[in-house]
Amino acid sequence: MPGAVIRQLQKSMTSYVGGDIDLDTALKQVDAAWPAQTPAAKPPTERVLFFGDSAIFWVDKYFPELAASGDPPIQVESKAATIGGAPLQAHWESKLAEIDEIRAGKWDVVVLEEDLGDDWPNRATEMPEYARKFHEVIDKAGAEMVLVMLYPDTTVKSPTTQDFARVLRQSGTELGVKVAPLGLAFQRALQARPDLDLYALDGDHQSPSGYYLTLAVLYATIFDRSPVGLSYRMEDVDPYSFEANQWSMHRGWTLTDQDALFLQRVAWETVQDYQAGK
Repeated sequence: MPGAVIRQLQKSMTSYVGGDIDLDTALKQVDAAWPAQTPAAKPPTERVLFFGDSAIFWVDKYFPELAASGDPPIQVESKAATIGGAPLQAHWESKLAEIDEIRAGKWDVVVLEEDLGDDWPNRATEMPEYARKFHEVIDKAGAEMVLVMLYPDTTVKSPTTQDFARVLRQSGTELGVKVAPLGLAFQRALQARPDLDLYALDGDHQSPSGYYLTLAVLYATIFDRSPVGLSYRMEDVDPYSFEANQWSMHRGWTLTDQDALFLQRVAWETVQDYQAGK
């Protein structure tokens, strides 16, 4: 409490006790001396729009939960414009309402994800063209664009993680935008913990642990902030939901604190290394 306030309190109560003023006047003087309490300001809301395929289905549901579990929390308003198996070209030609929202300044960050492996190498040639089209709109609106480097399908030999990394690094450098190095994070995690299954039974989609790593890499990339210590554990996923089926999530699945910390560290170390050019 500031010294000036203390002195005013003492003066007011001494005057009352000494009979110079009545109690009501003394209390009014105390109220006037007491510093105004300003309500704590709410943290600003980050508005994030995602375009992509089934690799980021439901990201608008779970990414805000992850972001809100930090200290301090980050409030996220999010929307996912997703089409299963679709390239960026399909999003550019069909998601006109969301593109108009970007033009109107509704979104702070726009994330673009495409699985280049669905039609390799044709998509590797076509994706940069549509990334440039999106970037023109996003940049003009004053928003930030993020590209997602996906992980490879384990059921095919090509393309590899390095193939994805080459294409995304080139495109990210050309446009001057961030790249979320998810494929490299998968590679790092599997090298360190081959026992930790990051893939669903189909060998293409993420397991629950792989999806958690996806969220952590997005968090680290978008906010330039370490996900280490986030308390969210995907405990709110309904085991009978569509996402639980896609992720091969069995009933009773839990993400242990040990595994969560490992995945958080992998996400942060991978993003830091990628941004440093390693």
